[in-house]
Amino acid sequence: MNFSIVLLLVVAVVATSARPSDVDHHWEIFKANHPKATHLTEELVRKGLFAKVHQMIEEHNSGNHSYTMAHNMFSDMTEQEKEGYMGLRLPEGFETDAWTASNGVESRAPASLDWRTDSCLQPVKDQGQCGSCWAFSAIGSFEFQFCKTYGTSLALSEQQLVDCDTYDGGCQGGWYYNAWTYLQSYGSNSGYEYGYTGAQGGCRYNSGAVYAVVSSFSQISSNPNSIMDALQYGPVSVALNAMTSFQAYNGGVYSSSSCGGAPNHAVIVVGYGNLNGQDYWVVRNSWTAGWGQGGYALVLRGYNMCNIENYVWSVRA
Repeated sequence: MNFSIVLLLVVAVVATSARPSDVDHHWEIFKANHPKATHLTEELVRKGLFAKVHQMIEEHNSGNHSYTMAHNMFSDMTEQEKEGYMGLRLPEGFETDAWTASNGVESRAPASLDWRTDSCLQPVKDQGQCGSCWAFSAIGSFEFQFCKTYGTSLALSEQQLVDCDTYDGGCQGGWYYNAWTYLQSYGSNSGYEYGYTGAQGGCRYNSGAVYAVVSSFSQISSNPNSIMDALQYGPVSVALNAMTSFQAYNGGVYSSSSCGGAPNHAVIVVGYGNLNGQDYWVVRNSWTAGWGQGGYALVLRGYNMCNIENYVWSVRA
C-alpha cells in the first residue's frame, strides 16, 4: 500500500478523533505491544487509523452495551489489511435454509454446554494475514471429531488445505464445505509435519502420511434448537459477518444491529449458555488467543446475529 496517498485523509482524523493526549498515550502502549517497522509517513497514517478506532472504543465502552471493546492487532490496520484476516467465500448461487426462531419451543438439550476445556479441542490457532479462516474452521471441527472417534488428540494441517485444496482459493478464501470435500478424497496430514506458514505455496501433501479422513458432513437447520442439539456431539463450523465492532470485541455478549450482511468469516461454535439473561453462542476464532476472551467470543444466540445461525455444518471422522 502507498501510505502517502492517504496521509492527507487521515491527518484530520488524528486531530479530531479523540483527545490528542489520550490518543498519544494509548498509541505508545499499542506500539509497544504491536511493534512494526514503519517510516514516519506510514506511522502517521497508522496513528490516524488507530485514533479513529480509539474513538469508537471509547464511545462504545462509555455507553450501555452488552459487550466491551478493546484495542488489538486490528486497531491500526487498513480495511484491505483486515480483509486478510477473513476469507470466507461462499460458492456462487449457494443458498441455505431460511432462518427460523425457536418460537418458545423447548429444546431437549441442556441449558448450557462448553467444549473449550475438552482435551479433544486443540489450542486456539493463528491464521495470520491469510484469508484461510475457512481452513481453520474446517480443521478445528474435524480435529475434535477425529479425537472423539479414535481417542487421539492430533493437530491436523490447515496449510495442506491452503496449498492443495483446489476447490478453494488458499489465502484468497474458501468454504469449509469444500475443504471437507477435499479431505474426503485425500485425508489430512499432521499439522506438525505439514506446518502452517500463513502463505500459499506448492502442495506438499504426503499420501503416505494421512492421519484422518472425513467420512461425512451435513448441514444443520438454521434454527437455534437444532444447532444446540448438534453441539451435543461436538463443535460445528459456522459463518458470520465480522464487522469492525466484532474485530474490536473484548468481552461480554456481542450483538450488532448492522451486521446482517453476507458472511465474510468462518469460525467454530463450541458451546452455548446464558450471561446476565442473554443467551449466547461460544465462538472460537482463529485470530490468536490474544483476541477476545482467550481467542473466543460470546455472540448473542437466537437472533441469527451476523448470520451466525444460517451456515451451520457438522463433520464426522
